[in-house]
Amino acid sequence: MSGKARREFKPGDRVKYNKKGMAGPLSPNSRPHIVFASRVGEVKATFIKEDERGYKRKWIQVLWDGAVRPSDHASQRLVFEHEEC
Repeated sequence: MSGKARREFKPGDRVKYNKKGMAGPLSPNSRPHIVFASRVGEVKATFIKEDERGYKRKWIQVLWDGAVRPSDHASQRLVFEHEEC
């Protein structure tokens, strides 16, 4: 662990999408950076899924505000709603 506290998401927690580390295309001739709208939603479920290399990763099912269906996201891409992004 890198010194940061581990995030343990539970159903009912309010989360938002972590935009840190995300940049636009690398070409200097294209738009400089893509601006992502911040999404906020509620955790519906957590589960473990195995990736193509056989590592088990924690995934979170989130129902975003204004959405009809929940979507799955890797836990490292989400932060609690009150955290700074």
